[in-house]
Amino acid sequence: MKKKIISIIILFSSILHAQNTQVITIISPRSQGFDTPRVVSGWDLVTHCPTQEKFHSTYAVSLEAATSFRPERINQCLFGEDIIRRNAEDNEWKDFIVVSGSQTEKRSPQKDWLADYFGLPTDFKSLVHFRPRVNNVIVELQTFFGFNNLKKGLYAELFFPVVYTNWDLNMQEIVINPGTNGYVPGYFNTQGVDHDHLVTKFTQYISGCRVPDIAGLTFQPLQQGKMAKHSLRATHAAELRGNLGYDHFIHDLHHVGVKIQVAAPLGNKPQGIYLFEPIVGNQHHWELGLGVTAHAVMWDNPAHEEKVDFFINATLNHLFRSNQRRAFDLQCKPNSRYMLAEKMTSFISDNLTGDNITPSAQFNRQVTSIVNLTTYDVVVRVNVQADVALYCSYTFKNNYWTFGYNAWKRGCENISLKNNIHFKENMWAIKGDAQVFGFIGEQNTPTDLPIGTPVALSATETKATINYGTNLPKSGVSEDATERAIQIHNALKNPGINFPQPAFAGNNQRLVASTNDLTIANQINTSIQPIFISCMDIDLNSGSTSGFSHKMFTHFNHTITTYGRAYADIGFGSEIEFGRQAGPPPAIGDDKCINCALSFWGVWLKGSVSW
Repeated sequence: MKKKIISIIILFSSILHAQNTQVITIISPRSQGFDTPRVVSGWDLVTHCPTQEKFHSTYAVSLEAATSFRPERINQCLFGEDIIRRNAEDNEWKDFIVVSGSQTEKRSPQKDWLADYFGLPTDFKSLVHFRPRVNNVIVELQTFFGFNNLKKGLYAELFFPVVYTNWDLNMQEIVINPGTNGYVPGYFNTQGVDHDHLVTKFTQYISGCRVPDIAGLTFQPLQQGKMAKHSLRATHAAELRGNLGYDHFIHDLHHVGVKIQVAAPLGNKPQGIYLFEPIVGNQHHWELGLGVTAHAVMWDNPAHEEKVDFFINATLNHLFRSNQRRAFDLQCKPNSRYMLAEKMTSFISDNLTGDNITPSAQFNRQVTSIVNLTTYDVVVRVNVQADVALYCSYTFKNNYWTFGYNAWKRGCENISLKNNIHFKENMWAIKGDAQVFGFIGEQNTPTDLPIGTPVALSATETKATINYGTNLPKSGVSEDATERAIQIHNALKNPGINFPQPAFAGNNQRLVASTNDLTIANQINTSIQPIFISCMDIDLNSGSTSGFSHKMFTHFNHTITTYGRAYADIGFGSEIEFGRQAGPPPAIGDDKCINCALSFWGVWLKGSVSW
């Protein structure tokens, strides 16, 4: 089994694509309470009643169970081209990422995630499989009030859905190589780190459960954008939605009307704590919009109590501002939120210089995942959300069957930061695989810093990505032991950092990469000048989505004869919703917003009473 998985890695590692597409940090689903097929099924034939001269009303309750499919599309939205997909005939370990250390062999520079960012050994390798799924249970109360006694065709509707939702990444990890390496002195701290003090699995770190134990270094745990190892649940009312409508043309054979729709948010808001966080409702937006309803009898056979009706129900809403909290990547760096940032200080100790120039900052003995820095309170607006349903119903005596089509479109989410002034400029930088300490390699006078004294550097790596740093080879170290040792030795000298300059400290004493080689050939570089992460580097588009889906639905209904004006209906229905399929680039999308509408199938029971 393990050999088979390794062969799959090698196969996919040979397929390289330029990573020029977008990924997102949040899935913003269609509100469970904005579902026209469930609402209108078993409803329209009893609500728009031209023969009613008095006040009349209908009360309904529906129970729906729905589950998502097409998990590969969710993976593509969340991980972009880093996700590795297998052929359709394969059924094991489909949709996974590879986590491999900087000193492993045969790395895929466009696929593998750098294990060093997660406190794992530099020779670690594992596969992390994802099969995300969303399950919903929805109980919705509906009411209709017909005010034909006041004005023929005037009506009001209220909808109150209560939702239980369960979101699960279904994350599993298989470790190919647990690794034996620790961290050499200078990579994170001054004295190095034994293997036993490191994290043993990617899932331990990414779930926020564990960080490496590194003396002399503060390694902040993952606090935002975590990937939960178990399902996450939420129960809320989605929203209170209401329509005030008027059927201007209303007749036994047809009606045409308009409506005003208002939705008051009752669901939860995104918090950014988890990558795949459960959402109920419309992300807490107020909604206001207009809609039209119409129907016409297409065929009628009164003798047999048969007829066929055609219906249209369309709504166009604006979603007002909502205060939320979302995580973001850095510009042009998909999944960069899981890279490591190093904290810098403008107080320069030990007279650090590079080519006789004092750096603007040097390492301050603290690292954190970038997502801990790029999760912000935001304001989200959506200009338009549209929903159109077209459906026919066949009536035979007390039974009728509905079959229809529904299209839903939500425009791009417009996001602005609420507190970008709180971003600490000139403090954090991308670490990559840089050495952050050098060591005094010469002592010319007794007052000089002693040989071996560690000195914090100003090394940064803005060209590093989630896949690789800039010192070691992107595709991994050589299989040849001698060449591999040379590659690792050279990488310790920071050849690929920003603006590399030979590092000096103390009384113009050279700094070397390791204390076992004090020669000038082993002199380490520092950045002159270091490049910081700025608020302008935050990619707001990485937290912004759009949505577009198609839905087919059907419903069977039976009318129960009662006494007087009152009668009851009971029925059952089903729906299947198709979001976008996963596929090769540019299936993720070339615009600034990615269509990540979820695909669902669902079934429901519905009953109503009218009088």
